[in-house]
Amino acid sequence: MWLSLIGMTVFLCVSCSNSDKDQRSEEDTANIERVATAIDMHEKDALALCDSLMSAANDSLIYYDYLLLKGRYYLLSTNPREALPYAEKALAFCRDKEKSKRIYGLIGKAQSLIANVDHLYRSNHQKAVDTYLQAFRNTTLSDCTDNLPLIAANLADAYIFAQDLPNATLWYRKALFLADSLSISPGKTASIYIGLGQIYTAMGNYSTAKHYYALSEKNLHLLPPPLQAYLLNNYGNLYYFSGEYDNALNMFQRLHTFLENDGEPDGSPMATCQINLADVYLNKQMIDSALYFLNAAEPFFVKHHIFDGIHYANSIRIGIATYTRQFHLVPGILAKEEKGITAEENIERIRNKYLDHYYQAIGDYETAYQMSKRWKVFSDSTESYKQKMRIAEIMMRFTEDTLRLHHQIELEQNDIELGQAKATLWAFACLTTLLLGVIVYSSFYFHKRRLQNRIDFMNLKLENIRHRISPHFIFNLLNSKIGKKSQEEDELLVSLSNIIRQNLDMITETYVSLKKELDFVSEYVHLERNLLGENFTFTVNVAPDIDTDNILIPSMFLQILTENAIKHGLKARQGEKLLNIDISDEYGGVSATVSDNGIGFDIRNVEELNGGIGLTIIRNTIALINKNNKETNRMRFSIKNIEADNGTILGCKSKIFIPYQIELP
Repeated sequence: MWLSLIGMTVFLCVSCSNSDKDQRSEEDTANIERVATAIDMHEKDALALCDSLMSAANDSLIYYDYLLLKGRYYLLSTNPREALPYAEKALAFCRDKEKSKRIYGLIGKAQSLIANVDHLYRSNHQKAVDTYLQAFRNTTLSDCTDNLPLIAANLADAYIFAQDLPNATLWYRKALFLADSLSISPGKTASIYIGLGQIYTAMGNYSTAKHYYALSEKNLHLLPPPLQAYLLNNYGNLYYFSGEYDNALNMFQRLHTFLENDGEPDGSPMATCQINLADVYLNKQMIDSALYFLNAAEPFFVKHHIFDGIHYANSIRIGIATYTRQFHLVPGILAKEEKGITAEENIERIRNKYLDHYYQAIGDYETAYQMSKRWKVFSDSTESYKQKMRIAEIMMRFTEDTLRLHHQIELEQNDIELGQAKATLWAFACLTTLLLGVIVYSSFYFHKRRLQNRIDFMNLKLENIRHRISPHFIFNLLNSKIGKKSQEEDELLVSLSNIIRQNLDMITETYVSLKKELDFVSEYVHLERNLLGENFTFTVNVAPDIDTDNILIPSMFLQILTENAIKHGLKARQGEKLLNIDISDEYGGVSATVSDNGIGFDIRNVEELNGGIGLTIIRNTIALINKNNKETNRMRFSIKNIEADNGTILGCKSKIFIPYQIELP
């Protein structure tokens, strides 16, 4: 279906850090932001406000900031081409100016305007791509680097219509990575998630596409009207291509109502919505409704010479003529079309579907077969396969980069907190040393010696802190306490000492025996038992025919699942608490199951939980291991809630399957 670009045109002009001598004042920055918000929200006085501030500008650069905002206003209007003179005037102004961050910013925003117009009218896909690339390069040198994620997203959208999905994927991922790096707010990154949903829709991965659209819909209230329309449009496309026509109709009807009340009722988004509605109604065999919306949308495409829209409208007319058995109309529809021009891939797919129905209806099965064959050859071609493989590689690479970025940010934050703690500790140590010195010089020899020993002991502790405390010191400290406390405390200290030693051993090993992992988990649960209360029961069941000494498992896997079960499932439960680990034989391997009767697993909040990191480690590790194994010899991991017949959550069960024939790297 024909996708709306309007939502991707929101390139922010106000999030700029100014280090040049010609930087904006705080008042100018606030006014520019006010105008940009008014334009995005389609406020009635937005243009008048922009004109008044532009006429009062006492700085030529500020004047052109407002000039480009005015161009942006027309870009979001019913005639987006009216934005071009403003962009060209700004570029002419910048051409002979000495380059600075603000000049590069103006150039980048002007080029974005031009690229948006080219892409909106589908006039030249490659030109739109090239202009977006220029805008991205200039913006990297500007004072408006916060614009980079949205320019990258616009570029990705242009690549989609140039039928280059790998580059589209790369730039959507790059946009998301930049947004994470710059800590862009969710309301400003929603368009990136919408774009990723569009990629997955094109690949036929509808479940993942729904995931990204759901992420965007969470922040629907934060989005300006164009992006709200863009999300509803793409959501409707997803349901259309997955064959869920009732859901598609509901989404496009929501969009139609939204555009009538809050959007542009006579512009490109409305025409796009109307032709999408016509197609859905046709597939639901509601011909009168299909004709009504087709006749409402088609004049806009004809007036503005938008080939994809005209081609799509003609495809629907072929479908209507076929359904109503007016076969004589189809040759006339085909004859009046421009020759030698190919529409966007999804529109060609729809055209192919309706032509196939037509040729079968008139009994021309040979032509219908040849068309289906050509389309299948394209869909199954080596090039198509390579594109999908490249997309998957890009997704994985940028996911890894994002994880590394988040880890680096976390490390930097920890370093800051550690530095603050050290500064506080040194201040306390200096004060204490000064007080101790006064006491030493004012006391008898015995007191002086005792206080000197205290100073030496404190210096030793500070030295140990600076060296991050040797593990051997921990063991010596624990051993010194064992035997001097009660039996219960001695057992606790022994368990703590054992689990520290085991942990130090295990973190140096990539894989450990299942027996060693179970022993470590048992020690860990023993330490946690006191926190869970007397009504806590822990069991480990190993099938008698399983040799746990000779089965290898990635280290800490069962510990992560056990810790999650205790921390996020059992600690919040009242009453009896059960934790079970079952090791059983399955066809071709061994399964290790961790189950509890806690409050269950909430997938919506997993990213907010510390356990989410552990689960990500498990999934990524299994993915790397499975790359070197056949499908029949791959590890599997699942986590799900245990539910009663009435839907009540009875706990959570995590399961890892380890094949006997698996090859570990």
